[in-house]
Amino acid sequence: MLELTITDVHTAGGGAFSGPKWITVVGVLRENGREIGNFTAKRITIGFFQFSACSAAARCANAIGMDIAAWLENPQPNSRLGSA
Repeated sequence: MLELTITDVHTAGGGAFSGPKWITVVGVLRENGREIGNFTAKRITIGFFQFSACSAAARCANAIGMDIAAWLENPQPNSRLGSA
């Protein structure tokens, strides 16, 4: 079982003019109740090509999803994914 907890989201409106946007997720992978790995994943988007806070958050979420998928191939304890 993979337990995910979103611990931080910063997506102030205003696109690039309101600064960077980020999402942080903590995950724990358990098998038969025993923890076999955990991670903190963070992705930050900065730049002038983001059109809205929602699109920036979507980019961060998609990147974190890819980070987690890669981690699941070889889960380790106390892993840092993305910008974490």
